[in-house]
Order: sequence, then structure tokens, then C-alpha cells
Amino acid sequence: MQDKIEILDTALLENKSKLKEIDHWLKVFNWPNGWHYDLDIIWVLNNIERLNLPKGSTIIDAGAGIGMTQFILASRGYNVISLDFTKRQIPRFAKGIFNIESVDTALGDYQHEYMSFMTHGQSQPNKPKKSAGYYFSKLRKLFYPGLFLRNVHSIMYQFMQYVHTHFNVYYALEKQRDHSSFGKITFLRGTFNNIPLENNAADALVSVSAFEHNTYEDMPGSISEFKRVLKPHAPMFISTSASDNQDWYFNPPKAWNFSKQTLSSWFNIPNEKIAFDYKKVLENIKNSKILKKRMSPYYKLSVESALPYGNLKEAKYLPVGILKIKE
Repeated sequence: MQDKIEILDTALLENKSKLKEIDHWLKVFNWPNGWHYDLDIIWVLNNIERLNLPKGSTIIDAGAGIGMTQFILASRGYNVISLDFTKRQIPRFAKGIFNIESVDTALGDYQHEYMSFMTHGQSQPNKPKKSAGYYFSKLRKLFYPGLFLRNVHSIMYQFMQYVHTHFNVYYALEKQRDHSSFGKITFLRGTFNNIPLENNAADALVSVSAFEHNTYEDMPGSISEFKRVLKPHAPMFISTSASDNQDWYFNPPKAWNFSKQTLSSWFNIPNEKIAFDYKKVLENIKNSKILKKRMSPYYKLSVESALPYGNLKEAKYLPVGILKIKE
């Protein structure tokens, strides 16, 4: 399998069996999915299958958070080192299903704005308490003209989240199944440019929509660090955010979007191995009925997301996959 960079197109959504697999674990965890994560995860799984990576192999999930990729990989029999620079609690709906060990290494004085953006269930000790006036103003906004239907939608979404959290039938059923073939997950705290692992520690590395949250200046060094912890000839599968023509920073999600030229330079992948028809794929994304149908309701609640009020026609960036084999 050769190195490549490719914008992730909607043709990936034709894989119904993988969509069903993703849906199963989303229901078990009662977890929403990013608007393009179906594309990212299917792309990763397709490439792992093409490589015939043996069950029991060790895969690093870089920037895993509490995302679905690590759990899908573990359910397929892979041992996952789940790397993230935030502190994490073991998800409630993973207990009794997955074997998870937490390793909380010290990060020294390392700081990044995204660390406070993604708390993963941890409390924020310095977070100011909201006043009664704040909640009163929120209540008043429920009845603002023009926003009423959207607010009703928000209330229903929050209500259904509450119901599924407290009465999760999917989790109860999954918990009764045999998980002896599942791989182990290790929650490891570390940064992309200083991974607390020995050289040649893993058989593969995946990273789903996390690389873009790194500090821009650290990104080339992080790629070198990814290579260091991989065994010779091992692959990395990275999905991130692509821009049409130049790198730019998207403030609400604290994320960079990368041009074809930047990705080609950083990953040392020549032009003939790059499929980057941004405009064509954007048109496919805009008109995708499957993406629209599968979109998590929370996208419809915010104008500051990558899809303002869930409108695919206003997508701010496109997902891109990078496959790089260590020499």
C-alpha cells in the first residue's frame, strides 16, 4: 500500500455494513457523531483492512479523546493505545464491555487552549458559576420570535439525551454479550510532539479529526514523533481538515484547516499520489442525503459550528485522509 492524500468523498457512505457498525457503538455510548466522522472512520477501517493488519496488533489512536474509533478498533480485536493530552474518565457506557487501563503521565508545564475546550467529563475548578440572571435570560430566549422552533428542537434533543443516558437499552444488551475477543484499551496521557512511548512501539497509528487541533508550529515535529513510535514499514492513517487553497485557523473549534501544498510538504507525499478535487467533493457533500439524514441534531443548534445550523451547503472545510508508511 502506497502513501496517499485524498479528500474523503461521499462514496465512502455506500459501505452500509460499516455505517451499521458505527451506529451500533454510537447507540451503546449514547454519543453524537461529528458531521464527517462516518467518512473518517470508514476510510480508516477500509485502509486497515486493505493492509490486512492482524488482530492483536497494537494501534495508537492519537488524539482519541473518548471518540468512537478506539472502541471500534478494540471491538475488532486490536489493542489500542488511546493517546490524548487531556485528563479523561472511563466512559460510563464502556464499563463492563471494554478492558480499559488509565496511565496519567505528567505533562510538565505544557499548555494548550484545546485542553480546556475538551474536558472529557472532568470538572473545571476555576469555571465561574452562572448567576440566576443568566438562566433567566436563557429562558427568555426560548420565546424569541424566529427562534422558537429551533429552541423547541433544542429542548427535545436535550430531553432525548437525558432519556437515553438513564435508560440505555443498547448498553444493557451489549453488556450481556461475550467480549473475550476484544482488544485492550490503554488511556495514555501525552502530547503529539512528546509521546511517552519507546521507539517502534506500535504496528499502526490512527488519528481521526485531531491533528488540526495541534499547535501549528508543532505539526511537522508531531509527524516525526508519530514515525518514531511506529515499527518499520508500519502505517499511519490520519484524517484532518482540508482547505481549498491556503491554511487558515477556525476559532470556534480551535482547529486548523490545511491546503494540499502544506500536507504534501509535511508528509512528504508527491503530487501524483494526491487526490484533492476540493470543489467536486464539496458539491457532493452539499448534496448528500445520507450525510444530512445522519447528522447529529446538535449541529442544528449553533451558528458557530462547521455547519452553521446544520447546513451542509455552508461547510467550512472538508475531511481529508493521509496514509503514510514509515520507511
